[in-house]
Amino acid sequence: MKLKQIRQQFGIPRIKVVLGQGDNFRHELDQAKLYKGQRTATSRPLILKDIRKWVLEELDSEMAAPRYDGKNVEADDWVEYYGNLGYLSYRKTGKFNYLVIASDKDAKNNPKLLVDPDTHSGENNPLRGKYKFPQAMLIEATDRSAGDIEMVMKSNKADFKFYGFKGLLWQAFLSGDGADNYNMLTHLEQGLKFGDQSAYKVLKPCKTAKEALQATIDTVAGLLPHGVQYTNHKGEDLDVDTMTFMNTYFLTAYMMRSENDRMDFYKLCEAMKVDTSKIVKNNLLTPPKRVFEPKEKDVLDIKNVVDSILSENLKGLKSKKKADAAEEIDQMVEKIKSLDWDKLYTMRQEKK
Repeated sequence: MKLKQIRQQFGIPRIKVVLGQGDNFRHELDQAKLYKGQRTATSRPLILKDIRKWVLEELDSEMAAPRYDGKNVEADDWVEYYGNLGYLSYRKTGKFNYLVIASDKDAKNNPKLLVDPDTHSGENNPLRGKYKFPQAMLIEATDRSAGDIEMVMKSNKADFKFYGFKGLLWQAFLSGDGADNYNMLTHLEQGLKFGDQSAYKVLKPCKTAKEALQATIDTVAGLLPHGVQYTNHKGEDLDVDTMTFMNTYFLTAYMMRSENDRMDFYKLCEAMKVDTSKIVKNNLLTPPKRVFEPKEKDVLDIKNVVDSILSENLKGLKSKKKADAAEEIDQMVEKIKSLDWDKLYTMRQEKK
C-alpha cells in the first residue's frame, strides 16, 4: 500500500526494496561506543524473519551484497549505490535513471534525487496522511553546493535540519547520530563542551564545501589538540592522532557510493586541499605541563621590587603616623601586585 501511494504521488514507475542483514564493517571501527549498540537490548518484531522472506519473494527486492573486501554493508549503502548512479546520469544527461526513497537523516548527505516518504500523523491532525515533503529533493555534489543547516524552534527547543556535505560534517564530527549511537565528541566522556548550537555556528556561515571542511577541522583541532587517548567499544586502550580519530567517525557516517568506494577522511582532505597540520601526528608529545623554570631577568625583577619595598616603604614605617603608614602599605601592596609570577613558569611538552 505504501509503495503504491509513493508511485502515485511522485510518478515513479518502479520501486526496488533493498534489505540488509547482520553486522557490517562499521561495527568493527574503533568508535568509543558500539555502532547501533543501544539497539541490542531492543526486542525485534516476532514476525521480522517471515516478513523479510515475504519481501524477497513477493516484491521487487534485493539483498545488499558485501563490499570490495568482503565485509558487509548496510541496506542504506546499497541504496546509495543506486542514488549515485542516478546522480551521475543527471550530471551527464540532465535526467535521473535512479532516485532514492528514504526518510533517514543520513540519506540527505550524499548527492542524489531524494524522495522522503514520511507523511503527517496524529488522530486529529488535518494533514494526516499527506506527505510532509510532496516534492523530490535534489542534493548536489560538493563542487556545486556545500549543503545547508537550518535551526527550527519546537516548543522552546531547537531542532536542526540539514542536507548535503554540511550534513555529513554535522553527523560525522560535530553532532553525531543518536539513532545509530555515535557521537565523536560526547562519547569520549572527556568533558568536551560542544553542542548542536556550537556546531551550527561553525557550519552555517560557510559558503563552500572546502570552507566547511576547514572550519570543522580547525574546530576539532581546538577541542582535541593533543590527539585522542580513549578506550574503544572493544575495550582496547588507544592513543591516536586527531586525524585518525576523525577518520573513524567519517567512515561511520559516510554512506558508500559503490561497492568499490574506498573514500576515507585522508583522501577527502587531500582532494579538497585543506590544512590538516594541526590534527596529523599531534599525539606524539605529552600535553603541555606547567613547569617552574625561572629566568635570571625575571628573578632580578622580583628582587628589585623587594629591595624597593625594604628601602623605600618599610624604612621608618613603625615611627610614622597611622595615616602615613597606611599610604606606605598601599604602595607596597601595589608593588607586590605588579609582580608577574607567571613569568617564572614555562609550558613544556615531552615525547611520549
